[in-house]
Amino acid sequence: MRSGGIFDYDKRKVTIIELQEQTQDPAFWNDPASAQKVMQDLDFEKEIVGRWDELNELRDSIQVYRQFLEEGEPVEEELAAEIETFRKKLRDLELQNMLSEPDDHRDAIVTFNPGAGGTESQDWGVMLFRMISRWAEKKD
Repeated sequence: MRSGGIFDYDKRKVTIIELQEQTQDPAFWNDPASAQKVMQDLDFEKEIVGRWDELNELRDSIQVYRQFLEEGEPVEEELAAEIETFRKKLRDLELQNMLSEPDDHRDAIVTFNPGAGGTESQDWGVMLFRMISRWAEKKD
């Protein structure tokens, strides 16, 4: 059995085809809960594959910049920017891949209880709330 690594691109492409075939069944929407689960799985798989395709395009771009650099072109800044973008997108993809359990797509309830610390404790709670709220907005 061949392993496709942590992202297993080829297996995900096959899974997308299988899920799309399920959606073509005329009785697909007879069980709305099951249909919704299939659609969520399909969306998740498409998102992972799409992000992987973006990384491949960035990789190709980085290789072109490296060729330009070897030929003496001044593209160091562009190359560094592409590499940094690649690294960021790869980290995001790794995180999304880790969050692939059945309940990972659900919302979370986060509470901040400053406790008995007076004004400083309340300020700290507000700072934590703002920090996590901004992070959540950036990550959708």
